[in-house]
Amino acid sequence: TPAAAAFLSFKDFDDDGSIAKFIENLSLPDHPTFKVQKEWVKNENIPFLEFNTFDMFIPGTVAAPEPEARYQTSGLILMHSFTRGSVHITSKDASAPPGIDLNIVDETDLKIFVKAYKILRDIHNTEPFKTYIEGE
Repeated sequence: TPAAAAFLSFKDFDDDGSIAKFIENLSLPDHPTFKVQKEWVKNENIPFLEFNTFDMFIPGTVAAPEPEARYQTSGLILMHSFTRGSVHITSKDASAPPGIDLNIVDETDLKIFVKAYKILRDIHNTEPFKTYIEGE
C-alpha cells in the first residue's frame, strides 16, 4: 500500500513561535532529557512531528469501512513528547502491582497536537486532496 510521510522540525509547524515561547517558559523538572528537548525545539535539523498518509482504511472507534469505498487515512506522530508518566513500587510485597500513572497528554503536547492537526486539515483542504476527500 503506498504511503507518504513528512518529518517536520518544530519551526516548520510553529510558524509564529507561540508554542516555542510556551515551552521556553515551562517549569520542567531539572532533568537532562527536558533540557535536550528544549534545545531541539530551536534546532531546524531535529524532526518533531511525523505526518503520515495511507491509501487505506485504518480502523478506529468511530466508523467501519463501507464495501467498495476508497479511503485515505492521515495521522501524525509527536516524536518527542514532553509528557512523562511514572511507575512506582507500591508495596514491599514483590507480587503487588506497581502504581502506574500514564499521564498520557499534558498541556504542552496538547498545544502541539492542536496546531499540527490544524496544519493537517489545511493540507486536506488543498488540491489534490480537496477534490477527493468527502469528509473526516
